Amino acid sequence: MTKIKGTPAMDMAALAVLGLDPKEIEERVIERISDRVLSGFSCDEDGEFECDSRFKQNLDEKIKGIIDAKVAALAGEHVLPNVHAIIEGLTLQKTNQWGEKSGEKYTFIEYLTKRAEAYMTEEVNFNGKTRAEDTYSWSKFGTRLAYMVDQHLAFQIKTAMEAAYQNANATIVGGLKKAMEISLENIKSSLKVTTEVKSR
Repeated sequence: MTKIKGTPAMDMAALAVLGLDPKEIEERVIERISDRVLSGFSCDEDGEFECDSRFKQNLDEKIKGIIDAKVAALAGEHVLPNVHAIIEGLTLQKTNQWGEKSGEKYTFIEYLTKRAEAYMTEEVNFNGKTRAEDTYSWSKFGTRLAYMVDQHLAFQIKTAMEAAYQNANATIVGGLKKAMEISLENIKSSLKVTTEVKSR
C-alpha cells in the first residue's frame, strides 16, 4: 500500500478501482503546490493579474547570483589569462563591399597605433574641430596634437596667472594694512595731550 504524503492513509487499490492513477494524483498535487508557491497575484489600474511570487523572485535572484559567480570564476580561470595573448595576436584586415579581404594586415597594436597617429595628426580649427565637424567657417589651426598642447599651455598659464594675481592681491592688501598701522602710530605719537588744572 502506498501513501501520499500530507494526506490520510488511503488505499491506492480503491483509487485504482475508481479509475484514478495514484501516481498521476501525486504529480498533480505536487504541481498544484508548486504553482501556489511560485505564482502570485498583483493589481494595477486594469485589474488583477498573475505574476511571480516573492518566493520565486528571491529564488530566481539567488540562482542568478550563483550562476554569475560561477561564470565570473570560470572567466577568471580560463578566459582572462588568454585575453592578453588574444589581443596581441589579433590580426585585422580591411574587406571590400563583398567581404573579400583587401589591403594590408595589421596586428591589433599596429592598428591601434595607426589610428592614434591619424587622430593626433588630423587638422583642426581654433575650436579643435575638423573640417567635417565644422563645414561652415572652418579655418585651419594645425594638428589636433598642436591644438591640445596649445589648450594645455593656455590652461597652465591661466592657472599660474590666477595664482599670481591672488598672491599679488594678498601682498598689496597686507602692505596697505601695514602702512596704515604705521601712519596711525605716527599720528598718535605726534599728538600731545595736556591737562590743565584751573585754580579757583
